[in-house]
Amino acid sequence: MSLLSLQQHPDADPIKGKQVVDYFGEPMRKQNPICHVEHWTPPVAGCVKLNVDGSFQPTDGTAGAGMILRDHLGAVMLAAIRGLGNCADALEAELAAIHEGITLSLNWTELDILVETDSADAVQLISAAGKDRSAHTHNVMEIRSILSQERRIQIMKIKRNVNVASHTLAHMGRTQQRTACWLRSPPDEIASIVAADCNYIS
Repeated sequence: MSLLSLQQHPDADPIKGKQVVDYFGEPMRKQNPICHVEHWTPPVAGCVKLNVDGSFQPTDGTAGAGMILRDHLGAVMLAAIRGLGNCADALEAELAAIHEGITLSLNWTELDILVETDSADAVQLISAAGKDRSAHTHNVMEIRSILSQERRIQIMKIKRNVNVASHTLAHMGRTQQRTACWLRSPPDEIASIVAADCNYIS
C-alpha cells in the first residue's frame, strides 16, 4: 500500500499518511457536494421558447424533424413531428426542423421567440454574414428571411442533453414518416420529458 500511495501522491508526507489511495490507480479526490445539473430552462415572461431537432439515418436516408414550443411556465403550446423526404444529410434535416418550427410558431404566438437547436453547424450557417454558398443555400436563405422580420426571433446553440423533447419528436418523425401537430397536449412519449423539464422551474 505504501508504494501505491507514493506513486499516486509523490508530494505527500508518507509518515502522516493522510492521502486516500485508490486501488484502481487513481487518487481519490474530494467530491463537490454541489451537483450542477444541466437542464432545459424556461424563457423569460413575455417570450416563448422553441426547441427543434432534426434526425437523419444515413443507412437508409430517412429523416425527420421535431419541434416543441413552450411558454415561461413550461407549458406546451404546440409539439409537432414531420417526416422528411429527400434529405441529403443530417444538417439538411436540422435546417428543415428550424424552418418548420419557426413557421409553425409564428402562426400560434405573437410573442418573441427564442429558438434552441443542438446543431452548431446550422446556427453557424444561419448567423454567418454575407451570402451563403453552402449546399444548403435555399434552406439557409429562407430561415434568414424569416429572422429578418420585425418580430424578434433569436436562435442559439444548446447541448443535446437539454434538447431531449425535440430530439425525441424528431426520432418519431423519422421512424413514423408522418406529419402531426399537437396543441397544448403533447403525445405520451413527450409528456414525461416535459414534466421532468418542469421540475426545475421554481
